[in-house]
Amino acid sequence: MTMAVAFGLIAHWTVGESRPTNSFGIYLFAEAPSRSNWMSRALSPKPLISDADIVTYAFTNHLLTLTPEAAQRIAHFRMPQLTEPFIVVANGERIYRGALVSSSCSQSFALPSITLWGSQQFTIHTNLPPNSVLIDRTYAEPFSQTGPDPRSDERIRRALDALRKLK
Repeated sequence: MTMAVAFGLIAHWTVGESRPTNSFGIYLFAEAPSRSNWMSRALSPKPLISDADIVTYAFTNHLLTLTPEAAQRIAHFRMPQLTEPFIVVANGERIYRGALVSSSCSQSFALPSITLWGSQQFTIHTNLPPNSVLIDRTYAEPFSQTGPDPRSDERIRRALDALRKLK
């Protein structure tokens, strides 16, 4: 009987529940914004979006489809200001910085961004598929014609491919 219970728990952990591997994550900073270097500032212990939260990641347009639980968490996430910086991490390496942006913010950023719509996050108002968030530029801020798109970093693609999350 004990062997059957142990086997059941192992099956649940490996099949029924996705656990983060820390191969990919979108992290917030641990402390309030400062002028320190984003590469060395302390990150929150847990990512806002972990690899376990992602069902698929469309690398061509950087659309993340989230689990229903993660989608609910994002819909109820509250920022103290209209923007909140984030860091994309792949295999323990900081790849780029971006910004979470409230839908009521009219400021444009030269960083990749995720617009948060609050209770309307996963409704027809966002023009996104259900449970999806888009890492994009806000409003009219174009990508540099000469610089690479940090969202398309090969280290991110490799991490997501190894996790079988790429679409």
